[in-house]
Amino acid sequence: IPSMNGIMYPILVVCSDGTARTHAELEAEVSDWLGLSAEQRQRRTKCGYYRIVESKTKWAADHLYKAGLLDKVRHVKPFHCKITQEGEKMVADPDITDLTTTYLKKNFPPYR
Repeated sequence: IPSMNGIMYPILVVCSDGTARTHAELEAEVSDWLGLSAEQRQRRTKCGYYRIVESKTKWAADHLYKAGLLDKVRHVKPFHCKITQEGEKMVADPDITDLTTTYLKKNFPPYR
């Protein structure tokens, strides 16, 4: 299972079709994109309360919201996330194949 940083770029790739998704849908599609096995998808954090991929996907999405690369669609319940124009630019840039919090801090003023 990749780190939280390793999940940020796949989130943008999955969301690049413009479809709004729930976090559960996002987690499933990112897991598919990463090729995670059923066993990997069910692994739990040390406390046992959360699944690791669920936790990392939510944290990664939160960082992308803060940077302005994802937006929360608030008029539907549960909240859905959708890629922003800035997020689409990131996916379209062939030089960008991964993201880190350090990169977000350097390049996205809202994230600071």
